[in-house]
Amino acid sequence: MGNGSKKMSSKKTVLDAIETSLKTISGVGDVIQYTEGYTQIEPSDFPALLITDEVAERERIAFSHSTNANVIDMQALLNLTIRGRIFSITNETATPSDNLLGLVEKTLSTSTAVDALVKDIYPLTDVTDEGIQDNFSSFSQTYAVLFEYNHANP
Repeated sequence: MGNGSKKMSSKKTVLDAIETSLKTISGVGDVIQYTEGYTQIEPSDFPALLITDEVAERERIAFSHSTNANVIDMQALLNLTIRGRIFSITNETATPSDNLLGLVEKTLSTSTAVDALVKDIYPLTDVTDEGIQDNFSSFSQTYAVLFEYNHANP
């Protein structure tokens, strides 16, 4: 993923492309971005994925072009967390949760929509079965997302 060529993006377009890509995973009931939470997901929409953008480190990579918004002059390394939640009436959630975690990684690493906007995207950490309760399984996977933009269009 990420061929390193010059691609201008914004945080919003990157997050929207990630959401769109995750919605293509077969069997996923709902994909939610930002501050919404699992409590707003209907039981029929499980398994569900929640996208949360975290810390972004920014770096100036070229002289600022205040009059030309089409010139890349900034780079951001965004930490992004994808949280998954699985529900099963039979309480057999470990395998579906592991499968979905793998599908999220595969989808993000092969998405042409995401690749068109970012220089690189790769997983940093996985946490599985956090806060587990009967009939539910959850995971959290953090990604590093590297993209470039113009300071006038972050």
